[in-house]
Amino acid sequence: MTTKAKFDKEIRLQAKAYHNKLTREIVKEWGNHALTDLEVTKIGKILLGSKYKSTYPQDRVPFTNSSKYFIINADREGFPGSHWCAIYQDSKKNMYMYDSFARPSKKLLPYLYKNAKDKGFNLINVNKKSDQCK
Repeated sequence: MTTKAKFDKEIRLQAKAYHNKLTREIVKEWGNHALTDLEVTKIGKILLGSKYKSTYPQDRVPFTNSSKYFIINADREGFPGSHWCAIYQDSKKNMYMYDSFARPSKKLLPYLYKNAKDKGFNLINVNKKSDQCK
């Protein structure tokens, strides 16, 4: 296994473990209902502090060269919202996308995928298997 493959595998494992931990904490504190973007932003700021930037629709994600965490909705701005995905962006223009259904970013987030590619960013799918099937 190459160094990059080992790194990608480790990132996937860390992301999944962190996702599971946060899910338990969020459900305990906020209940098991659909969250608004304001609730998601508040939770992100509580859990990640200044590392969490904000919550965006997929067509409004700001592209910068700084490391950050954010949540995006699969819908575009002006739509009601359909599904949340987590993103970690490093300072090397890599965006690691976590979707609990493990759908490919190119299909789920076409606007984000195109904008990221056009701006020289790599959008990397972190999980290969859905966490929703138990």
